[in-house]
Amino acid sequence: MNSNALLQSYKDILKDLPVSHVWNGHGSAIFLELGELSFPEEGGKLKNAPDGQYTIMIEWDWRIEHGRKIISGSSLESTNFMKTLGNLVGSKITYFEAMGFIPEIKLKFSNGYIIRSFMTSDDDPQWAIIDNRSKGLPTLMVENGTLASE
Repeated sequence: MNSNALLQSYKDILKDLPVSHVWNGHGSAIFLELGELSFPEEGGKLKNAPDGQYTIMIEWDWRIEHGRKIISGSSLESTNFMKTLGNLVGSKITYFEAMGFIPEIKLKFSNGYIIRSFMTSDDDPQWAIIDNRSKGLPTLMVENGTLASE
């Protein structure tokens, strides 16, 4: 499956999917778990955080908007941005796109929040969409400035 077809598949799947869990990884990395949750094992032990059917990961350089206001972002302390991210739980994705010559993601939610990724370093945008289902779709990400699958 080429990257554009994979992008369209994820657009179709993610639309109206609920945010079931959010969590903070290392630094300002954020994870949105979508759909039904499961608690897989890692090294023979149950993971602390559940996996959704799909995961959206943005490692750094992102912001959260509501209305005409930026209300949170990756440069804040995690205790501040996690409060805002918590507001996404239970909402649904109403719109998703990968935009720009070097693709960044934009997600709109049913509660009016918007998340945008935007890389400000000399690297590829650090986001990925992961299908956690067995025999699911490949991971969608950016590699060498273009959409890629893993």
